[in-house]
Amino acid sequence: MTPSVLPVLALTLLGSLPVDPQAGESELTTLTLTSTRETWNLSWNDTEDVLRGSIASRTFRAGEPLTLSLNLNSYTGGEYTGPLTVSLRPLMEMGGGESHTVERNPRDHLWAVTFTPAEAGEHRLEVAFRTTHLKSVRATITVDEGRVPPWVGASIAAALILMAVGAGAWLVSRGPGPLPSTEARKSDPPA
Repeated sequence: MTPSVLPVLALTLLGSLPVDPQAGESELTTLTLTSTRETWNLSWNDTEDVLRGSIASRTFRAGEPLTLSLNLNSYTGGEYTGPLTVSLRPLMEMGGGESHTVERNPRDHLWAVTFTPAEAGEHRLEVAFRTTHLKSVRATITVDEGRVPPWVGASIAAALILMAVGAGAWLVSRGPGPLPSTEARKSDPPA
């Protein structure tokens, strides 16, 4: 093997290794999700800041929007007014997904962002911001398969109604035919 082939071979082997989605995770970077009847609550804190929020949907489905509302405060009393970068990406993929940098709504003192996951599966939700230094916290959520769109059910119902109307029209257009007599049925040889 020539020396120039070794780096290519090493990169090929390393590139085929599975991605560890939990690499570098610790309590300091984990966003905690807790379920309530109608929402999911998010929480994270360190010695300087506290991040709280909610996701307005009880279930996460592909193709359906999910809206996050976030609130970031400092334990020292200073109000954080900078932007948050919020991302939602498929867990085992590098890149892809959606990422939004959002400004705080001054009236509500909240950051709000809406995502529409394109596919089902495990996704990484990440919130990044800069207070004393850059901080990034993450959680894993499961996105279920999307529901059947309402137009599919309506189309099937319309097709069934048209078939029933068509069958009824065909029967009416045939008209009543002569009924075979009882004697004719008796004289017919069995098949």
